[in-house]
Amino acid sequence: MAGKWNGTQALMTKIQPLALFVHCLMHNGNLAMLEAMDSTPFVCDAGGVANDLATFSRQCTKLCNILKASQTEHEKAASILRPLCPTRLLCRGSARKHILNNMEEILQALEHYHKQTSGEAASKAHGFIQVVGHGNFILAVKCMLSVIIPLKNLNRSVQSTSHR
Repeated sequence: MAGKWNGTQALMTKIQPLALFVHCLMHNGNLAMLEAMDSTPFVCDAGGVANDLATFSRQCTKLCNILKASQTEHEKAASILRPLCPTRLLCRGSARKHILNNMEEILQALEHYHKQTSGEAASKAHGFIQVVGHGNFILAVKCMLSVIIPLKNLNRSVQSTSHR
């Protein structure tokens, strides 16, 4: 949309050279959130770990199945972890919330997977157990959510057609 040469910005500039390009509110919220996360190392690291964990669980069918079984055992809806899109942070608050809501099941699944596997996969699982189970990770994810959820609600409200 914003491409200088072929996007909407370029087309509008051809019609009206004095027109200013302004990002939409949702995109501005994402940019502000990205800047805030990048400026706070422990939050930035937790976001990276959460994304790596989701990617790892999607690549390991066995881990994914263990996680679903653990969720079912704890009477929770079986679902997979979703990677966190860095350019659409506000749309992925639910993915971070999912990690917190399923923390016990995630740690159980990683432990079970670690015991059943060997090599690099087992090492990665053990590394995730060490980081994800740590209080700093949980605090960082809660900090992210304390900003993401209100911004997401604000964006949803502003972009709603019912208030126009």
